[in-house]
Amino acid sequence: MGVKLQDVIIRNKIELSKLAGKIIAVDAPNIIMGLFNFVRRNPDGSHAGLILDRTQRPISHLYGLLYRINFFYSKKIFPIFCFDGLDSELKKIKTKDRLNDFRFTQKLYSSAYQSGDRQLVRQIAMSREYLWPNIIKESKQILGALGIPYLNSPASAESQCAQLVKSKIAYYSNSQDFDSLLFGCPRVIQNLSKSLRRKVQGKWRYDKIMPYSINLKENLNHLEIDQFQLVDMAILIGNDYFQFLGEKFKSYLLIFIGLFGWEKSFRSLVK
Repeated sequence: MGVKLQDVIIRNKIELSKLAGKIIAVDAPNIIMGLFNFVRRNPDGSHAGLILDRTQRPISHLYGLLYRINFFYSKKIFPIFCFDGLDSELKKIKTKDRLNDFRFTQKLYSSAYQSGDRQLVRQIAMSREYLWPNIIKESKQILGALGIPYLNSPASAESQCAQLVKSKIAYYSNSQDFDSLLFGCPRVIQNLSKSLRRKVQGKWRYDKIMPYSINLKENLNHLEIDQFQLVDMAILIGNDYFQFLGEKFKSYLLIFIGLFGWEKSFRSLVK
């Protein structure tokens, strides 16, 4: 859902040693896509492309998943991977419909293959839209082979992660987004990786990162709001489905919240 709460949410640095013995619910698609997009470099610094097996099939996601699991267990962290279920109709309208994208690229692939255009065939076969269903299937297979628990969520993976934490099955939800907070997830952890770096979107460079924990109760008390008002705030500030009044409105809203709290800010801005 892509909520833009990063400017109002308090995040606390956390040492990896404090996560020992904890069960963490992992937003699998979020993590796996990041691993699949991992950028390898040659010794001279040039882009090396995806990691391929001997049949030229991309295995970047499997390679990354093995290293991520090894990192979790080396720190005595026990993950439960949650995968997306059925997308809502609204999500299909506003974001990518992966199933339709896959069907479309399948037709393109068949057409290019029959026409003998080998370059186009390879380009389509290496596209994210064509590979995504297999990426998810292979990720589940390797998790099952390793005995790592995973769940197929009824809907979004983030809502499932939040429910596992609320049910006290897991202690943290691990995701780079803030969506879990809107589902009432008590505790979220971000930037949980061995390399402690993250690729800058759209650029060939990485930024250093630190693991952060987010406590929902602490943030609700700080903002002087309840869970339902946090959802309202996320809608007003903007998200993937609802841009509202843009960055200018967002700036005003954040200033008002800082000065007067949420309730007075909402009444003033509505007027």
